[in-house]
Amino acid sequence: MNSLLIFTNQVDDLEKLISDQMEPIEGVTPLEELTVYQNFVISLSEDKVKKTQLKKAKKLIKKRLNQTKYSLMEIALYMMSLQYCHIAPYKEHVATLRKQIGIIIPSKKAKKNDRMYLVDKITRNFHKPKTQSFYASTYTYKLGHVFGEVLEGNQSLDELVECGFVSWNEIIWFDELLQGELSGVSKETKEVIKKYIDENEEFYVDGLIDLYFFSLIFDLHSVLFEPEKLVEVPNYNTEDLLNENKQLKRKMAKVEQNKTTIQQELYETQKEKKALKGDLHDLYSDSLSEIDRLNKELQDQQEAFSEERQAYMEMIKRLTDENQLLLEKQVTEDKPKSTEETNWLKGKKICIIGGERERHYRTVIEDLEAKMVFVAGSDLSLVEGAIKRSDVVFYLTDLVTHAHFKIAVKASEKYSVPFHFVNGKGINTFKDQLNRWVAHEVSNHNKGLIRSTIG
Repeated sequence: MNSLLIFTNQVDDLEKLISDQMEPIEGVTPLEELTVYQNFVISLSEDKVKKTQLKKAKKLIKKRLNQTKYSLMEIALYMMSLQYCHIAPYKEHVATLRKQIGIIIPSKKAKKNDRMYLVDKITRNFHKPKTQSFYASTYTYKLGHVFGEVLEGNQSLDELVECGFVSWNEIIWFDELLQGELSGVSKETKEVIKKYIDENEEFYVDGLIDLYFFSLIFDLHSVLFEPEKLVEVPNYNTEDLLNENKQLKRKMAKVEQNKTTIQQELYETQKEKKALKGDLHDLYSDSLSEIDRLNKELQDQQEAFSEERQAYMEMIKRLTDENQLLLEKQVTEDKPKSTEETNWLKGKKICIIGGERERHYRTVIEDLEAKMVFVAGSDLSLVEGAIKRSDVVFYLTDLVTHAHFKIAVKASEKYSVPFHFVNGKGINTFKDQLNRWVAHEVSNHNKGLIRSTIG
């Protein structure tokens, strides 16, 4: 039940009280303002809130709260402290108050579990920083844990609010607290709260109205600034308030469920009507057209894949034939014998792609005074860069993937770097390939010199 309804039901001379407590806002008298709030709360209970009604109520209550000498956080924290008196284990709560705040509860009262006496003691000590700090720490811990679970996907905030585990005054208090950049609270937590408030704006406004009239019922001004003038704390059971709010939300959930059922029945009726008018035939025709389109798309993809595969197979065959031709024309040696061939390798950068014996390949290459650029089978992203800064590429075909081959071939063509297959993973096979390439390059180099001399 909203504090506004309690306020209007329990106060005898309502007009006199609000005239004393509330000043006019923007030409709106306190009674007119009260009527706006009453209509809003009633419409909310019937799930009939209009946008203009929501906007007006929100504007007025925001301005009203800004006029108070206490903050929205103080109102919410005071309400939560009284709620805590009703839901916390009594003996543990009494012991904590004595130990941490210095509030002593007489043993007779403690034995009777007199929670209203506890409410009275909290009210008379709420102006003390220790009291506020205790309840703020308690709810910071609770809500920090709750929103942590929500972010992890272990809990639904809607369900927690629906079952009453988290109340709107707690959400409003935590939102206000986070505006002060509370240490240790993630940006995601702030975004979750903001999104939830935006999506449930009418309940947020209802919560603001609830808090404001709660502060009037309990004379929060005296609680905070003139506690010595307090005579008697109103017999206002916050546990009953939570239970009545819970019942109201259950009714609203039932209304929403009925609405969903009606919408589903309407949809089914329209669907049957379309089927009777022949729309089902159109749906069938559209489905056949979609199947034909998907079949054609699949066929095009298969043809494209087949063409790409054929192109790669032809390239592999061409490169393999070239290697075989070199094998037939050159004499296999462990390493170049002539000084001219040895000098040819000096300083050259030889790229090895694949292989599991980096150290052995490095030994062979460095013995010939060349440099090795090695790319392991797992380092796909390094292939192009390695080829770019190399003089020749040796590709170990049985130790790398098709993806390596695709990138390596394109890179060798792009940077004009000779590309050689090594059909095996043995060191001797690699040495043979290296020697044939050196002999071939030296031979071509010498032929070029002879031609230039003759010319």
